[in-house]
Amino acid sequence: MLSPTDLRFTKRELEILELIVNDYLSNKEIACELGTTEQVIKNHLRRIYNHAGLHGSVARKRITLWRMLHIPADKTPTNATFSQRQAAIAEMVSIGSTNAQIAERFAVSVPVIKKYIEGLFNKTGVWSRLELAAWVEAHGQ
Repeated sequence: MLSPTDLRFTKRELEILELIVNDYLSNKEIACELGTTEQVIKNHLRRIYNHAGLHGSVARKRITLWRMLHIPADKTPTNATFSQRQAAIAEMVSIGSTNAQIAERFAVSVPVIKKYIEGLFNKTGVWSRLELAAWVEAHGQ
């Protein structure tokens, strides 16, 4: 299972993640629990979602985040092997590089990098950049 501490979140963000994972509280309930405003919670969640590479509706991002933090790492394939370029791209994703930064590094277009990352998702059985980073960490690619 992916640990939120693997991603260098702030202490407050870790508190928010813990409340989402353990209790699946609403933003309003989290704000009450932590003695802050709902807007502050939304700002923290926005940063968490961006850092985790989650896109789409708020509900989809929240469900994906919850899923990522609850699915054991051993439920993903361990026998996936990467080419040298795939391994380098996976490593750059895992340290938080954007598609544009990766494309610049390899002198290719952003759509090419998107295809590489999609291929890495398929090969490893993950759904997001965050899960890919956890997979790379767990399997030493």
